Amino acid sequence: MPVKSIDHILPMRLFAPLAALSLLSLSVSQMLPTSAYATEPLYLYQDVIGGPYVDDWFISGHRATDAGLILQRQGKSGQWQAPVAVDCAARTLTVTGPGLRFEHSKLSKQQAQADIPTAVVSASIQALCSPQQSSAAQRPPINS
Repeated sequence: MPVKSIDHILPMRLFAPLAALSLLSLSVSQMLPTSAYATEPLYLYQDVIGGPYVDDWFISGHRATDAGLILQRQGKSGQWQAPVAVDCAARTLTVTGPGLRFEHSKLSKQQAQADIPTAVVSASIQALCSPQQSSAAQRPPINS
């Protein structure tokens, strides 16, 4: 009797677990609403600096869990970003780590917190704590 090769069985043993994992990840992503895991920057507020000059403020990250939220500014005052956390119950926005100005100048948490206008804090809380209202502010995507 000739001995049959098992080379054709091995790929099937590897394929089945991979196929199951991919189906599982597909079904989990379909259960979450798009806004829950959206990482695209969400427009928050336009701060008028003077004359025709403005700063646009955005927030990005995993908005459903508050994980990895980054507050960003683009405009006349230059690029700025800092990691933040929003407490909906206390209605606060807190800088959680050092920030960056102009993509290379580090800011302490205290400096970054002081740079955030009150209107941006309010807009952030409204956007993240009232999901039905967050789609009202529609702006073009942030230029990365």
